Amino acid sequence: MTAQVGHIIDVSATFRDITGAKYPKQILGNRTKPPIGKSLLPVFKGKQREPHAEIYWHFSRANALRQGDLKVVRAGKDWELYDLKTDPTEMHDLAKERPEKTAELAQMWEDWRQNYKNKPK
Repeated sequence: MTAQVGHIIDVSATFRDITGAKYPKQILGNRTKPPIGKSLLPVFKGKQREPHAEIYWHFSRANALRQGDLKVVRAGKDWELYDLKTDPTEMHDLAKERPEKTAELAQMWEDWRQNYKNKPK
């Protein structure tokens, strides 16, 4: 058992770590962006790994960013803020209590999304 956070983005990194495969610099002649996942292999071996500074989500209209125990979520217009350590089921929105942190994390998500849309240089 571990409290270390993993994400779907870590699966590819884990498979590459296990197999020794390299991430391609190009696919079908198109440059790729560097992978952002981190291998889960150390976790599987009972060790600690360097955690993600942030983890970003975008699926349809649902958006989120997790930084440590804090998570901002937007499924419509407004961002919500949750402390996953004290509220793992995300029942108490802290956005009005902590508007500066909510805005900071929301802007980080917006910056990430803009970068994600851009093709590699």
